[in-house]
Amino acid sequence: MIYKAGAGPEPIPNKELTMKKLRDGIKFAISPKAKEAARILGDKIREEVGRLTFRVFVSCYPSL
Repeated sequence: MIYKAGAGPEPIPNKELTMKKLRDGIKFAISPKAKEAARILGDKIREEVGRLTFRVFVSCYPSL
């Protein structure tokens, strides 16, 4: 999910992990592009949590 959103590097299987791949992944993870994508993803998650919270509240108090 994080990789697909552009907020993190592509996962590296343990057997394929090298110092170069680890270094490149860390560089990407701290890049402005990844930080912006993570901010956007966080906004979407908070928005969804807010909607879920509202639905639960309304279902608990249907007379309001």
